[in-house]
Amino acid sequence: MTTTEDSVNPTQQSPAQLEVPEPPAEVPAEVRALIGTKSEWWTAREPIDRSFVRRFAEAIFEEKQIHLDEKAARDVGYATVVAPPTGIVRYPHGGTEIPEPRDAFRYMVGVLVYGGRTHVHGGTLLRIFRPAQVGDVVSQRTRLRDVSMKQGSRFRMGIIIRETVYVNQFRQVLAHAQQIEIEIP
Repeated sequence: MTTTEDSVNPTQQSPAQLEVPEPPAEVPAEVRALIGTKSEWWTAREPIDRSFVRRFAEAIFEEKQIHLDEKAARDVGYATVVAPPTGIVRYPHGGTEIPEPRDAFRYMVGVLVYGGRTHVHGGTLLRIFRPAQVGDVVSQRTRLRDVSMKQGSRFRMGIIIRETVYVNQFRQVLAHAQQIEIEIP
């Protein structure tokens, strides 16, 4: 179906017509005060299992046998199958269930720029210290590292940098992730 000017709902505004509030020139003091805020430790309800490792490896087209075959993993020194390196940030733990600073982030984003209209993942810097293995119970803690405003080519945007550390049940550090979120109108 082709859209013509006559077929567009006259009450529907185009993105260019939407009223977008002017973002603050600087990060508000109440938001800046949140920098350094840390979440409580959050522990996954279940250990990493073979099904997750297999499905994640398949999803990213990872063919190394250490992610699929226990004997292959043992042959190179692991006790069991290991998750692909990026699996640690995608394992079903944390996410929206982090009670704090998730609420602080939500508040901060609402105050900072546009009330949470659009978030764009700006990237992840992931440092792996040891691979997560089947059976690991992963805990994580997140810290708000920085908040800033940047002028883009078309609008101002809010930049949120958060850091998360992931540990196993023995409190061995598995990974450290620095993630950037961009909020735009």
